[in-house]
Amino acid sequence: MIKMKKEKTFEKTLKSILKVARNLLTPGKTLTQREWQFFFQDIHIISSGAATSMKWSNAAQKGEGRLILYSELESLLLKHVTKILRALELLKGVELLFSYRENFRTFSLGSGYLNLPCKPLNEEFIKASSVGKDWGGEDATLSIDNLAMKLWKETVFDALKDKIVPELVNQIQIAREGNDIDDKMVADTLLSMIDMCSWKEEKTVEYTNLFETNLLNSTNEYYSARGEEFLSTHTIEEYVSWAHDVTSKELYRCNVVLPQFSQDKLMKRCLKTLALDKKDQLSLSAKEFIEGDRDKELSKMYDLVKRAAAFDILTEPFEEVIIQRGKAYIQSLKANNDLNAMSFYEKMRQLHEHYTQLCDRAFNKDHTFLACVDKACVVVMNLQKKKAPEFLAKVCDLSLKKSSKAPTQDALENRLEYVVKLFKYLQDKDIFEKFYSKYLAKRLIHNSSASEEAEQGMIARLKALCGFEFTGKLQRMFNDVTISAELNSQFSSSSSGASSTVDINIIVAQRGSWPLSSLVANITLPPSLSKCMESFSMFYKEKYTGRKLIWMHHLGTIDMKATFGKKRLEFHSTLFQAVVLLLFNSGKEVTIAHVAEQTQLDAQEAEKTLDSLITCKLVKKSPTDGMYILNEKYKSKRHRVKITVAVQREVASKEEKQTHQAIDGDRKLFLQAVTVRCMKLRKSINYNNLVQEIIQLSKSQFTPAVPAVKKCIEELIDKEYIRRDQNERNKLFYIA
Repeated sequence: MIKMKKEKTFEKTLKSILKVARNLLTPGKTLTQREWQFFFQDIHIISSGAATSMKWSNAAQKGEGRLILYSELESLLLKHVTKILRALELLKGVELLFSYRENFRTFSLGSGYLNLPCKPLNEEFIKASSVGKDWGGEDATLSIDNLAMKLWKETVFDALKDKIVPELVNQIQIAREGNDIDDKMVADTLLSMIDMCSWKEEKTVEYTNLFETNLLNSTNEYYSARGEEFLSTHTIEEYVSWAHDVTSKELYRCNVVLPQFSQDKLMKRCLKTLALDKKDQLSLSAKEFIEGDRDKELSKMYDLVKRAAAFDILTEPFEEVIIQRGKAYIQSLKANNDLNAMSFYEKMRQLHEHYTQLCDRAFNKDHTFLACVDKACVVVMNLQKKKAPEFLAKVCDLSLKKSSKAPTQDALENRLEYVVKLFKYLQDKDIFEKFYSKYLAKRLIHNSSASEEAEQGMIARLKALCGFEFTGKLQRMFNDVTISAELNSQFSSSSSGASSTVDINIIVAQRGSWPLSSLVANITLPPSLSKCMESFSMFYKEKYTGRKLIWMHHLGTIDMKATFGKKRLEFHSTLFQAVVLLLFNSGKEVTIAHVAEQTQLDAQEAEKTLDSLITCKLVKKSPTDGMYILNEKYKSKRHRVKITVAVQREVASKEEKQTHQAIDGDRKLFLQAVTVRCMKLRKSINYNNLVQEIIQLSKSQFTPAVPAVKKCIEELIDKEYIRRDQNERNKLFYIA
């Protein structure tokens, strides 16, 4: 017997589809694999248009299968959400939120599964139905999953929003009071407000308008009241700790409960109320914390202002305290008459180290606060505008010079590193360069450098910071010393040098590279020394044709032996001191006139040299006739006696004045060079703009005063490098 296959009608197919769809939306219902397979197949047949071959009970509906299927599914979804609404309307408070969350989750999941086999329906019917409409817009025919979300929003949420939204805000307020809430439930409910708007172009509009705005306003009111209440019964220190803890909890709650795009808005509102609105009080408190080195309180305040992006609450008092401390250090040194190079360096290093370490401990090495240390140190270092660069150069000299008190190699490197750190804060770096080169020249001439490696290391640091132009002369000085050592060796090996009775070490310094005075004092040298120098001059001229040697006797030093009684001593003296002392071999007494006549020194230089020998107790001055008498009873515990110190003390003050005069001259030339370079590039420029540009271009060396810049411009106008416009006097032109 053959069984006849039952004919499949459209009505039966549609009924089967709706039955499965109802099961998908109902919690606890499951589908077999066969049911799921036929579900996909039936929807595909209707969506693709193949249903026209089916048997229809109503011939008028033939060919409209997709429209009927879509309408029936919409009706099914509407009935389902209406049924959910009736159940939810009976609930309130947390029970409502919990049930709403569970129902939305089930409905969203079910409608998502329903949408899978409806892909052909979404692609064919919906596209055809949306002709003439904004495809993807709110008035377009929706896909099944978006249709489900729209029906949920318009049926369930719109009816319950006046109960759901206030309860969500209330749950967050309950958590702020320290009580436990179901964070996941609140987060899921908030997320549902966005998910249900998946069919809209702006999916977050309902969340923003209904919940977020409400939450932000309530946050502002809540923390404003709580902050004032807390401050009325607690100190500002306790308030900082409380605000830090409160914002930490709020931040955690934001991350757990709120969507990411909403978290920043809430934290900004919270921090505005707790930090920004209390800015003046917090700044005063911050100053006390910084002055008292209260790391714990500062660390909490740092976290608070960082979250609020209001660093100025801390940075302004931080910078102010550093400057005040620096000024106090300098005033203390002045009051105790102890303002010298080493004491200034130690105090500035102490200041910088202290507040850099405070940044490490309290501010998590934040670059914003390290920049504050830099800014404050610039102010403090330049309070002693002319002295600070000189002091740092002197510290380098004391550290790099041979001495019984010289630091160890590690200590030396550490000190030089810190000098460079402080050097960065100087505005007048040219003063440092001038004094540093002066001191370096003396160390090289007198062979008093403790370590050539350390000397070269310091120059390398300065070069890395300021460029080759800054250190070019310093490097050339070292090159001259190296070349001079080779020259001395070659001269000693020559016939002229081998016959010399004096061991001589000559430095040939390039004019322009060394900071040496152009004034040369005349002096009559002892025959043995004079002959040796003449031999070297001839040797040098033979080696380098066309070069001229100028002997700078005032910079020369001599090691000479002398006998006082039975004790034989060795003196390290200046060339002038040695020549004057040799006069006592032919007589025990001399006068200034006699010294001047025999040595060709002028009377002033002769007197100064004799006075230095009196200071060393090698010579005495007769109170009656003004004669200078050799002290034949001179005694010293040391075999080698250095008597140049007395001269150096006298010369130091004079050299300082000369150096500052040289700096002023160099600055004048530098400004003129910068001005011409700028005008050559610009061709024409406004007067005030030129002044500002010159100042900016000069800052790598020094910060020029505006009057000095204007004077420089006027001088160049007089020299016809620049001219003014005939009609517009503020406009300047470069004259080629």
